Amino acid sequence: MGNKPTIGPCGLQRVDHEDEMMNNDTAMQKQVVDALNHESTVIPGSIGVEVHHGVVKLSGCVSGDEVRNTSAIASERVEGVTGVIMDVDVEGRSS
Repeated sequence: MGNKPTIGPCGLQRVDHEDEMMNNDTAMQKQVVDALNHESTVIPGSIGVEVHHGVVKLSGCVSGDEVRNTSAIASERVEGVTGVIMDVDVEGRSS
């Protein structure tokens, strides 16, 4: 597939980087999931991971603050992550 150049104003060539960004976000999502899976306190698959332009959104419900904090720290360590949005609840605690 690849990026297709288009002619912009003044005859300048533009390249659409949307596909490239999507590939980077997809790769970063996998790296974050791998990082979470390597944490002993995080149950694999218990936290959802979305990435949009380098910003990671974690979602789900975990057993305690330690797991919640560990997941945020592990995500922040992944190269290219520019921010982490936490939508992770702790069991037994009202939102």
